[in-house]
Amino acid sequence: QFTVHFDPDIIQKSDETVPVIDLWEPFSQVTCPILLFHGLLSDVLTLKIVKQMKLSQPNMMVLTINDCGHAPGLHIPQHNKPILKFLA
Repeated sequence: QFTVHFDPDIIQKSDETVPVIDLWEPFSQVTCPILLFHGLLSDVLTLKIVKQMKLSQPNMMVLTINDCGHAPGLHIPQHNKPILKFLA
């Protein structure tokens, strides 16, 4: 069961009164297959964070889009085909 439907850091960066939420522990407990769709040029999901995620979830598959920022375009076939394969 997942309950967080947004990145809590988005709120944290704009409102210092919001407490920092540590999501590493719940992330480490995820047991279903994980595909991380990563835009290499993202300043939100940095390569350092991706590496930490991979350490926490060694079986996680990472799809990196080299020429893309934070939100890779799902309308682009070379972006969505690996996702559809993962979900099949």
